[in-house]
Amino acid sequence: MLLVASFLAGCLPEAPSDSLADIVVTGMSSEETALSVQIAHEGPIEQALMAQRRSRGAEVRILADREIEEHTKAAQQLATVMRQLSLTPSSSQLSQRLEDENIRVQAELDRHRDREFDRAYLDATMLGHSRMLGLIDNILARRDDASDYHLYLERTRTVVYRHFIVAESLRDSGIVR
Repeated sequence: MLLVASFLAGCLPEAPSDSLADIVVTGMSSEETALSVQIAHEGPIEQALMAQRRSRGAEVRILADREIEEHTKAAQQLATVMRQLSLTPSSSQLSQRLEDENIRVQAELDRHRDREFDRAYLDATMLGHSRMLGLIDNILARRDDASDYHLYLERTRTVVYRHFIVAESLRDSGIVR
């Protein structure tokens, strides 16, 4: 199973250019990176809850539903992996930056209405998922974390990349103007 997950992760394209490339996870513990990943899941959930209430587009609301379901499941899986490894997520400068970014994006989305909201939501989804892909790629590149944590990250990367592609397709399709 690990070989299949590793193969699939290797087949996925690299993270889009605006990933967290400026943030170095070297020197961070698994506990610190785990909290950062957890917080990276919280942003899409919060934004999707807002999209469920405010979006005018059925396709955007479907994406929001998927975001809530899959990021919630991934966050629960992360908690399970951390418990199995006897690790307790801990704070870092990165987790604080991600938390601040989630708050900033929520405030930015709150300024938009109607179809403008849909486009802003899709743009925020793409940017947030691009950054999350960069974070995951940076953690995976370290190769010093427990294999269960790596397997979790490889699976999560596939889900995050799919969300990015769906948001990009919706934005570029002309459905949202």
